[in-house]
Amino acid sequence: VYCEGRQTPTINGDVNIKKVSVPGTGIGSFDASISNLELGIYSVRAYALNNGGYSYSKNTVELILTGT
Repeated sequence: VYCEGRQTPTINGDVNIKKVSVPGTGIGSFDASISNLELGIYSVRAYALNNGGYSYSKNTVELILTGT
């Protein structure tokens, strides 16, 4: 899940939140790509969904895209 700016994104958060879904089940590594981003600052955070609801990574990664 990601959003513009310096925030802590959640699925049910701000309307500017974008969700990137990766199909898969079980324990293991999953990866996804985010494309077509404009210049700016983005906050990115991993999440998983199970019977207990959404669970998020502790850390939020900040991406700063510049024109250089």
